[in-house]
Amino acid sequence: MKIFYLLLTILGAIVPWGLLVGFFAENGLDNGLFLQQMFANEVATAIATDLIISAIVFLCFAFVEMRRSQISLWWMLLVIALTFGVGLSCGLPFFLCLREWQLEKQTISE
Repeated sequence: MKIFYLLLTILGAIVPWGLLVGFFAENGLDNGLFLQQMFANEVATAIATDLIISAIVFLCFAFVEMRRSQISLWWMLLVIALTFGVGLSCGLPFFLCLREWQLEKQTISE
């Protein structure tokens, strides 16, 4: 599963940012325009809001699970950066990969 989650992490980084390259090439790093486009209509607002709420819920779960699984909280900083810097589609599978790695490590040591 670790390799599967790692592949999904890579896919979750490439696909969303691949779609945004055109926007940034045309508009630069115009955060105001980016937010305006992200909330341009009811459909876009619903999807953006859903993703933001899902990302926050995921990070709360990840924090608790990382403590429970004894994963260093330094990894949490990377999970947060991937989630908000790249996207939930990158941060979530990366967290699941870390979790699998830690569970495997704990199983071997027992």
